[in-house]
Amino acid sequence: MKSDFIYVPIVKWKKGEQEALKHLTDEQKNKILPIIEIVNYEDPKIIINDLKNCYINPVYIDTVIADENDRDYLISIIDKGHENNLKIYPVCYIDDLADLSTKLPDHTSRLSVKIPVPEDVDGPSYENIFPLLKKFQSDNEVLLDIILDLNLIIDKREANRQFKEAQEVLNNYLFNENFYNLIKISATSFPESLGA
Repeated sequence: MKSDFIYVPIVKWKKGEQEALKHLTDEQKNKILPIIEIVNYEDPKIIINDLKNCYINPVYIDTVIADENDRDYLISIIDKGHENNLKIYPVCYIDDLADLSTKLPDHTSRLSVKIPVPEDVDGPSYENIFPLLKKFQSDNEVLLDIILDLNLIIDKREANRQFKEAQEVLNNYLFNENFYNLIKISATSFPESLGA
């Protein structure tokens, strides 16, 4: 499937980022599919009103701030978006899938699942994650996007290690498969100095 967008920015849902999205040209908006990370609990109605004021194209919503057992908050944002004719896709975590398969609204046609790279020591292994994703996708009629989350890259050595691990995941679990729609790789880094 060919995508119309070319970039998936991860945006903290703060006033500055909302203003930045608002001032993009239509051409720029059509080339991105943002992942909006909700950073403060707010009423879903407020989130949707703020979104409508700055960006009406499709978005992913990540409620990473919510308690891991509170996916109802994510679902309420998706439902409120649907009521307002906005396409909002959830960002989920591997532990969410069992719960979400029963709660996912019928109008949800796409979702992303965030997978830590390297594997989370306390979480399931890749050998368990990818068969679970295949089953979830076959049981639910949604486009499944995968986010390989490299998290924080501190230095070159860490970057090399994470790059190698991401390559192994791609080669061993994804490249010869067709259960997913898109693969996104996310990472965070900061310069040593924020000064000019």
